[in-house]
Amino acid sequence: MYSTWRIGWLVVIAAAGLGISGRTWAPMRTTTPLTTDEQAFLLAAAQANVFQIEAASLAGRKATSPQVKALAQSVLQSHARVRMGLERIARAAVEAHRG
Repeated sequence: MYSTWRIGWLVVIAAAGLGISGRTWAPMRTTTPLTTDEQAFLLAAAQANVFQIEAASLAGRKATSPQVKALAQSVLQSHARVRMGLERIARAAVEAHRG
C-alpha cells in the first residue's frame, strides 16, 4: 500500500492534472464512471487529506509558536479546498454512473 508521504504527492500531482490552481478548482464534468483504479486513488487521496487535516488541527491546538499556529491554519484552509474538490469529483462520478 502507499505511504502517507506518497499519497500526499499523488494528491499534489492529481491536483495539478485536474487543473487545480490556488483557491479554485477546474469544473468537473465526466460522462464515464471512474475506473477501479480511479476509485482507489480517490479514496486514498481522501484518506490522506483527512490525515493532513487532523495533523494540522492537532498542531494548531498544541503549538505555542504563532508561526506554527499560522501554518496549521493555512494547511487547514488548503486541505478544506482539497476536500471540496475531491467531493466534487466523487459527485460527478456518481452522476456519470447513474447515467
